Amino acid sequence: MKNLSYLLKAIGIHFGNTDVEISRVVFDSRLASNETLFIAIKGSNSDGHNYLMQVKDQGCKYAIVEQIVNVDIQQFVVDDTRKALAILACTWFGHPSKELTLVGITGTNGKQRQQHYCTPCSQTLVINRVSYQP
Repeated sequence: MKNLSYLLKAIGIHFGNTDVEISRVVFDSRLASNETLFIAIKGSNSDGHNYLMQVKDQGCKYAIVEQIVNVDIQQFVVDDTRKALAILACTWFGHPSKELTLVGITGTNGKQRQQHYCTPCSQTLVINRVSYQP
């Protein structure tokens, strides 16, 4: 469980009385319940803002939205709910990407040769290797 004010501060919202515990952050309206924070995402086929009444009826009390909807649920407005969801996911899980080491090999010539030379080093240092080869 995470504190709502802690999550809101991560996306730049400093709001008064938000000292409540949130059990999950969801963007699927079917998963919204009493202790969840719902993120209204606009998609190509559906708009999460259209489901605010449904999530309210399921007990959800808090939503992150791009525009206020006439539903009796506490709504926090952001410019981009997709970006807010990404930031909230990182915050919820303790910013796991901060623990990653990333090495990229770029250029016009010699990438495969460099990868060949770097692979034994990364295996010795116990670095997981992900490669993309079209």
